[in-house]
Amino acid sequence: MNSSDYLDYTYYPEYKTGVYIWKILPPILIILGTTGNILSIIVLRRKNIQKSVCSIYLIVLAVSDLSVLYTGLLRQWINVVFEVDIRELGTGICKLHTYIVYFSLDFSSWILMAVTVERVFLVWFPQKAKTACTKQKAGISLIAIAVFLLLINSHILYGHVDKESVVNGTVSVEKCYYISDEYNQFWSASWPWIDLSLFCGIPFCCLFTGNLLIFVKVLSSQRAVKRRIAPSSQTPGSKVQQRDSKLSSMSVILFTLNTVFLLCTTPISVYLIGYSKWENELVGRGYAVLDMMWPIVNILMYLNNSINFLLYILSGSRFRREFRNMFRRKSNETVTVRNDSITRMNHLTAIQSNREETHMTHVQVFHTSV
Repeated sequence: MNSSDYLDYTYYPEYKTGVYIWKILPPILIILGTTGNILSIIVLRRKNIQKSVCSIYLIVLAVSDLSVLYTGLLRQWINVVFEVDIRELGTGICKLHTYIVYFSLDFSSWILMAVTVERVFLVWFPQKAKTACTKQKAGISLIAIAVFLLLINSHILYGHVDKESVVNGTVSVEKCYYISDEYNQFWSASWPWIDLSLFCGIPFCCLFTGNLLIFVKVLSSQRAVKRRIAPSSQTPGSKVQQRDSKLSSMSVILFTLNTVFLLCTTPISVYLIGYSKWENELVGRGYAVLDMMWPIVNILMYLNNSINFLLYILSGSRFRREFRNMFRRKSNETVTVRNDSITRMNHLTAIQSNREETHMTHVQVFHTSV
């Protein structure tokens, strides 16, 4: 696109809308995601929840989501607002920043996949799960996933450089560019499909299959319970109904996480696959619309890393209860401290009064004797 075409398409309202999206929404998501993920870590580390193996995965997920927000989304916002691209500050920063962003995004997706596999194992093989699903093995799984994703994204450390070129005797430097035309072709044509598989395809297939397996097992368990127990014994509020409610709640939680993940991550993967083709076919307003879609699909993707805490609150009764108890305990401690202070003050006042009464008695006795 030459300079005149660029000026023409920047006048369209779609382009300006995209700029406003970049300027306004990222700070909101960063604040929301930072607060939510930190609160998630605090709640998940409480005694009643940290006993669960799942808490290990979710704590690491919160840390990974924070990394995504502060490397990926923050960079985009700084680039638009201050016109400074972090990746153009040096070849090393370009390589490392790109590497961390892609790894963190993939890692968050694969942690969700690991959580689903662990829950499927707990539902289908509850006896074996006692020895197979432990915190130690969860840590090993997370390390294995991290090593795999670090290796598969390692080509980024090779392929991105500050490349010099000479045109009509003038030396120009392309910041954070591709090391060769072959790598440029790989990054534009092949890598989006690989990234789609790693970031969205494989995790989503696993999540969908895991949810289906859990739903089938929960449904069969409920039917088995209903056949063994007479309908008359299933009074409102009975233990059977409470257990059925908990099983249904688990299915709702998993389905919610799965749906949000799909809705938030698929658009940007599709955009990256189709961009090279659409870019060559569009001009003027069409290109402005395509440019506006870039911040939209990015905000959707980063939204997935910002709202897990809200999803836990909305769909997780145990998490919601622990979150409330965390504040109730602080409130009770404050009341206890106040009551202790009041009791201590009353005690001191009583001692002072006794001393004054004793002193007055001694004075009266003295005057009488005189």
